[in-house]
Amino acid sequence: MKELVNNMLAEIEVDISEIDLYGYDIIETSLSMVHRLQTVLNDLKTKLQTYSFLAKEDEITFFKTQKPEILGRLLFFYKIYRIETQCPNGSNDVIRNYISKKLDNLTYFFNRNLDFYQYYRSHSTLYDEYYFVRGKSDLRLCTDSAQFDKDPNFSTGYDYKVAKIIANETPPIDLFP
Repeated sequence: MKELVNNMLAEIEVDISEIDLYGYDIIETSLSMVHRLQTVLNDLKTKLQTYSFLAKEDEITFFKTQKPEILGRLLFFYKIYRIETQCPNGSNDVIRNYISKKLDNLTYFFNRNLDFYQYYRSHSTLYDEYYFVRGKSDLRLCTDSAQFDKDPNFSTGYDYKVAKIIANETPPIDLFP
């Protein structure tokens, strides 16, 4: 599984390296990448249905680093798509205000998930079995009800949070040209 995901990530990186986010078609380009990454995730989900991890550490690696890398890129391009399609017309001040509010949302997510941010950024492994092994979630550790909506065979609840962190930390473009 590790090699499969690494190959998928390499292909995604090639696609991303060919993108011009400053270009004319930022909306179409970002939407195209969202569709491409959704397809990759669906393929990965299908393959995972018949795959058994050889060791718990492999499952942790998959849900802590590999899947979130793909999902994080999807969330990143979807964020660009939404920002570009929802950005109001107007003066530079109007646009700056809009972008500033979007950045405030990132701060809100960070503050709401500070403990998990610290855990993830410090490369801690103490709770990996609870955060990144399917079927091991502990409601006492849960800070987000979104984990109840996830497919239990393709998510641990916290792989999505890691993906959000990756998406939020990816510097896309100069937001204030």
